Amino acid sequence: MSFFQRFFGQGRSPAYDEGIKLFDAQRFSDALPLFQQAASEAKDRMVAKLARFYVAETHTHLGQTCFKHGQYDQAEKHFLQALEIQPQYADLHFQRADALRRLKRFEDAQTHLNEALSINPQFAKAMLCDALLKYESGDRETGLQRLYEAMAVEPSFKNGRFSEALSLHEADRYEEALSVFETIPCAAADDALVHAQRGDAFYRQRNFEEAADEYRRALALSPDYADIRNHYGMALAALGKELEAIAEFERAVEINPKFVDARLNLAITLRDQGRLEEAKRHFEVVLELEPDNPLARHNLDSFAA
Repeated sequence: MSFFQRFFGQGRSPAYDEGIKLFDAQRFSDALPLFQQAASEAKDRMVAKLARFYVAETHTHLGQTCFKHGQYDQAEKHFLQALEIQPQYADLHFQRADALRRLKRFEDAQTHLNEALSINPQFAKAMLCDALLKYESGDRETGLQRLYEAMAVEPSFKNGRFSEALSLHEADRYEEALSVFETIPCAAADDALVHAQRGDAFYRQRNFEEAADEYRRALALSPDYADIRNHYGMALAALGKELEAIAEFERAVEINPKFVDARLNLAITLRDQGRLEEAKRHFEVVLELEPDNPLARHNLDSFAA
């Protein structure tokens, strides 16, 4: 989310404040009811919106935990509840699709993959999941073709596990091939996420220099990851490097034009640099994407005053 928004709600709702503490401590099950309470009870519109954002984020984390433990039915339910709040997030559509595929709900999974790829056509993990879905549902040749397309976007998919799976496929051992295809790691992306998570931890501790270093390492491995670009921009802005931050926010919205949080960060940083016409255009785009966004509305109203 916009780094200006996260702290905007603090001090206005005890439930929200306690929820943030529990969320940062990764106590997601305990944080969820507090965010739900804040979302329903908060009189301040911004606090209610922030709380809803964290309801979605908390469901996402709970879904990921369930998925790791093979509890796919619970995972897809958590992802669905997150999507009800954040339908524009490609990664959420992908994660629910992956859980639905494991449950053999192929048609529902395909719907979410199509949505993820319409939001971000170069989303390599969604392309890989699409390939596996087609392969598993019997359209193996299309699945293989799709897998090669995914590898063109993310070369780290082409590794020893892929070669092993392809040999099994050519021997008509399709179920075994699928099992190996499912283990194809995206090493670069996985390493990038490790660095990004470290960056997030440093950012929460207000150690912005270390956070920026970790985000920089993550982007060296996965340069087209819009969310990491946004977080890197946040760290740079916190360090007073606004021009560099603007470049990162611009790159994030270039990768994903519907990325509201990055566009808000960009608009506010432009505003603070006195580039008001540029800022205004981005706030207007935010309202096109989220007509009830109070931060964009407040800023546009202040420009008109």
